[in-house]
Formats: sequence, structure tokens, C-alpha cells
Amino acid sequence: MPFDKFDKNSDNALLQLVKPIEGGQAANISATDHEFAQTTRRIYVGTKGNLVLTLKDGNNVTYTNVQDGTFIAVRATHVVRTGTTASNIVGEW
Repeated sequence: MPFDKFDKNSDNALLQLVKPIEGGQAANISATDHEFAQTTRRIYVGTKGNLVLTLKDGNNVTYTNVQDGTFIAVRATHVVRTGTTASNIVGEW
């Protein structure tokens, strides 16, 4: 499970969530699912398509027909290769 500095049990978790984005990681799903180094605050989709994510609670969710240049505010741990047709995906925290 990726590190989650915004976990509700962390000091000043709510204050941390309103700060500007501090880092990110491109998702490489060419061979397998991608696990982010940290739980995301949002996901950027550069090239349109479907996006399958594993959420912080362990459940998968599919976003259908996400358009180019879309930001999705979501606490995700993984991009799931199977079913994801979007590309140029970046997780931000």
C-alpha cells in the first residue's frame, strides 16, 4: 500500500489537502498495473479513454470516456492496466 500523508490519522491531514500539489508520478501500465509511490490527491489524464483505478479503500472504479486534459480529484493507489485505454496518466499528491 502506498504511503498516504493525507490519512485522517496524520497530523494536520486536512490542512495538507488544501496545499498546492507537491509531487507526482507518471503511470506506466505498458506491462502491468501501476502502483503510485503515494496515495493520490488527483489524477491527470492527458489522452482520452477509459481509466480504471484502485481506490484507497481497495475497490476498483472505472471512469468511462475521460477527455483529454482532465483532472479527477480521487484518492487512488493504482492504475489498473486491464480496461484502461486512456494514456499520459499522472498521479499527483
